Amino acid sequence: MFKIVAILGITLFQLLVVAPSVASDRKCTPEIAWSDVPSEIRAHLVEAVDGEISPQGGPFNSTDIIIDSTPRARFFGACSESDGWAVAIERGGIGYHMQVFTFAGETLTDKWTAFVPSGGFTPSALVKPAER
Repeated sequence: MFKIVAILGITLFQLLVVAPSVASDRKCTPEIAWSDVPSEIRAHLVEAVDGEISPQGGPFNSTDIIIDSTPRARFFGACSESDGWAVAIERGGIGYHMQVFTFAGETLTDKWTAFVPSGGFTPSALVKPAER
C-alpha cells in the first residue's frame, strides 16, 4: 500500500511541477486571433487553401455549394511555441473538416486533416489523431 501511495505522490509531483515547466513557453489559448499569426504563415495558409481565410467566428461557407464569395476556410485556432506554430483551419465542402498545419519558423513541417471538435477550439485539437 505504501508503495502505491509513493508512486501516486511522485506522479502527482511530476504533473504539477515538471510538466508546467516543460510547456511554459507554449502559448495555446482560444485568445490567439488570426491576426496574431505571423503574416508569412498567414500568406502560406491562404495559398494552401486556395483562397481567403475568414477570422475565427467570421462568415464561412461550410457547405459544398458555392453561392457567393464567402470564404470556404476559417481560422479555428492556433498555438505558438518558441520557434514554431500549429494552426487549425476549418474547411467547407463535402465532409466539413479542419486542416492542421505546423511550422518551424516560416517553414511548413507537417499538415493533417481531422474532424472539427464539437466543443470548439482546445489545444488538443492540434494533436494528430493517431497521437491522441
